[in-house]
Amino acid sequence: MTRALVLASLLLAACERRSPPSTAEPAPSPPGVRAAEPAPPDTPERTADAAPPGPTCAERGAGALALIDEALAGLRACEWDVECVLVPIETRCGAACLAAVASDGVVRARAAVAEVDAASCETFRADGCPAPEPDCAPHAVSCVEGTCAARPATEPQPAQPEIEIPQQNAARLTEAPPRPPAGDAEERARRLFDAVVHDDPDRALGFFFPREAFLEVKAIAFAGEYWDRLLARYIEDIHALHATTPDLDRAEYEGLDLVQRGGWVAVREEGNRLPYWASRHAFIRYRVGAEERRMEVRVLITWGERWYVIHLSEFH
Repeated sequence: MTRALVLASLLLAACERRSPPSTAEPAPSPPGVRAAEPAPPDTPERTADAAPPGPTCAERGAGALALIDEALAGLRACEWDVECVLVPIETRCGAACLAAVASDGVVRARAAVAEVDAASCETFRADGCPAPEPDCAPHAVSCVEGTCAARPATEPQPAQPEIEIPQQNAARLTEAPPRPPAGDAEERARRLFDAVVHDDPDRALGFFFPREAFLEVKAIAFAGEYWDRLLARYIEDIHALHATTPDLDRAEYEGLDLVQRGGWVAVREEGNRLPYWASRHAFIRYRVGAEERRMEVRVLITWGERWYVIHLSEFH
């Protein structure tokens, strides 16, 4: 009898080992004994959240160019083609080469490009991005509807609206109108002086007499080619003044003296079909320490109420 009971107990234990785990509530622990905490269910190992992927190399380059374009948007206002210039906008992560701005915005444009390059592109190559391949095909620039715009040099010049002749330059005038005051020529003369100091003619192109107005004023053959020569000489004069004027690193601009010499230039004088006021042998005043000095501006002439340089030095 005892042997049979032992065999029955062994069979019962074997069956319990094979049966699925019980879902019944565990038996209460004896008083004073803490029940064992159930084992947590099997769960995948938790990992830290992965950082979202950063922008691609192409996206970084496009983003830098977008920032530059936004910074330059307020530097493109113009009236004449001559007021517009091309500035380099290439960065370490951007492929564009040139953008159009007004000449009085050149310094701010260059500073904006440098700022974007430092903030967005410093680690571009170190991060494994390839060097950008700029498209530096020849470009031209024009003032189109009051905004400086660049275009491929192979594209035709945009059609220009017919220029309006200011009443101060009307051919019908029989006597001189009031001589215009210096007006904003003071500030544009400052830019001319700055161009000489930094050997950077682009800063002063907006102070040169506009081509469109020149073609209306002059009753001569090949007036456009003549204007091109005058502009080239203006640029050469700025370089020459930078090379020959001493102490520019200590010079401070003070003002423009528009002298009375020159007077009213009537129709048919100097090959003109339209009249204008002229100021000959004007001077930019500047200071080096306690000493006041002068820089000659050979001839300025008017278009409407504004004064423009036509000769920075003697020209034949």
